[in-house]
Amino acid sequence: MRKTSKMITRTPKQSRFLRKLKTDDVVIIKNHLISMDNESIKKALIDSGIYDTNMKLTASFK
Repeated sequence: MRKTSKMITRTPKQSRFLRKLKTDDVVIIKNHLISMDNESIKKALIDSGIYDTNMKLTASFK
């Protein structure tokens, strides 16, 4: 017996709301990054493990 996944149906209003929510999040993040200086961004990338201290991608992100 094959299992079928249930599809989530959304109204057009719900879809517009979710799309707007995503674009608002992107704008907030973009504005935050614009306000940071380069050294802060580098430190955050190194602290999060995306880059090493030589600013090369770590193995998990290659």
